[in-house]
Amino acid sequence: MIRVLLLSLWWIPALIHFIFFNSSNTNWNNILKAPQFTHFYTIAGYDSFGRPLLFQLFDASIYSLLFTAIAVTSIVLLSTVNAMLLLNEKNFFSKSIHTMNHFFISFPSLLIALCLSTFFESGALLLLTSICLGTVPLTSRFIFVHLKKILNREYYISGKSLGQTQWGFFQFYFFPEIVQLIKLKLPQLFAGTLIAESTFTFLGIGSPLGSLTWGSLFLEGKDYLLEAPHIAIATGLPLIWTLVILYRWNKKEF
Repeated sequence: MIRVLLLSLWWIPALIHFIFFNSSNTNWNNILKAPQFTHFYTIAGYDSFGRPLLFQLFDASIYSLLFTAIAVTSIVLLSTVNAMLLLNEKNFFSKSIHTMNHFFISFPSLLIALCLSTFFESGALLLLTSICLGTVPLTSRFIFVHLKKILNREYYISGKSLGQTQWGFFQFYFFPEIVQLIKLKLPQLFAGTLIAESTFTFLGIGSPLGSLTWGSLFLEGKDYLLEAPHIAIATGLPLIWTLVILYRWNKKEF
C-alpha cells in the first residue's frame, strides 16, 4: 500500500493533467527560465519553447507509461507462448526456439536496436521490437524453468495418467503458476522498459524527433545542460523516484 501511495504522488497528478489540461502553449518570454516559486507549475522551470517544464514532464511520463504498458504486455504474451512451446519438447519448433533464445540472450536490447536502426527508420515500432527481442528470451526462460518443475509433481503425473487434456493442464496447473511468476516479474519489466525507452530515445534510436517522452526531454536537457541544467535535473528526478520504487517493489522491508 505504501508503494502505491508513493507512486501516486507523481502519477496521479500527471494523469489528471494529461486528461484534462493542455500544456502546448508557448511563451517566448519564458524560454529556458530557471525554476521559480511564484506558482506551483513554475517549480521545475521552463523548457526551450517557454512552456512550464512540470506540465511537459506530466505529459511525457504518461506517454512513456503508455508505451511501457504496450511493451510489457507484448513481452508477457510472447514470453508465455515461448515458454509453453519450449515445455513441449516433442514440438517441432521447440529446438529452433531454444536456439533463437540462446542467440538473442547474447545481445542486449541496445545492441539489437542499433543494428535494426541501420536498416529501419527509428520510431516506436523499432523500439518495441528491440525491447521485445532483448527481453522475451530471458523472461520466457524464467517462466520455462519454473513451469518445468510442474512436470515432476504428483498432481501433474496423476492428471496425465487420468487422461487430462492439454487445455486442462494449462488451465489448472500452468496458468496459475504463470500468473504468479508474472506478478513477481512485472515491476522489474516496467522499470527496465522505462529505462530502455528513455535511453534509446536519448540516443536517437527510439521515439521520433518531436515526440514528447521521457527520452526526448532528456535529449533536450543534454542540449541545454549549461544554459538550463534544471531541464535535465527535473526530468531525472521523477524517473529515478519511479524506478527506485519499482525495483524495490518485492522487498519485504519496503
